[in-house]
Amino acid sequence: MALPPSAYQQWKASAPDVAVIEVLSTTTESGTTETEGTSVQLRRTHIVVDAEAQVLSVERTAGALSAGATIHVRYTHRPLRAERMENGEWKPTQMVGASPIPLLEKGDNVTAWLRAKSDGAYEPAAEAESFAVVVAPPEPATKTD
Repeated sequence: MALPPSAYQQWKASAPDVAVIEVLSTTTESGTTETEGTSVQLRRTHIVVDAEAQVLSVERTAGALSAGATIHVRYTHRPLRAERMENGEWKPTQMVGASPIPLLEKGDNVTAWLRAKSDGAYEPAAEAESFAVVVAPPEPATKTD
């Protein structure tokens, strides 16, 4: 089931920490979950993301987040794809639901809506809209003779 845009806006407004971060590195680990219902057996993959990032600037913080700090962001990306068992074979199928949290990659500069976890890492606070790419201003034109 899709979420209304207002849900994401509420999550962003209540996110304890909002900062611009640069992703320094990421590691991912894929996993699979199988569920069996009364008429359907599904297999769904997920990716656990662990990113190290440098805080470039802080818009607000509920804790000690500060520019220059290195933080860890951990979360699970769940694509809207799955496989269902059909006649003894796994067949691709689309899932319906909220968009997945985007995958962070090394070099990404994003505004991040976060919340601290008990282990000191951070997690996305606004689901699929937790990361917004920061667009760099254009380079000034240089005149060559």
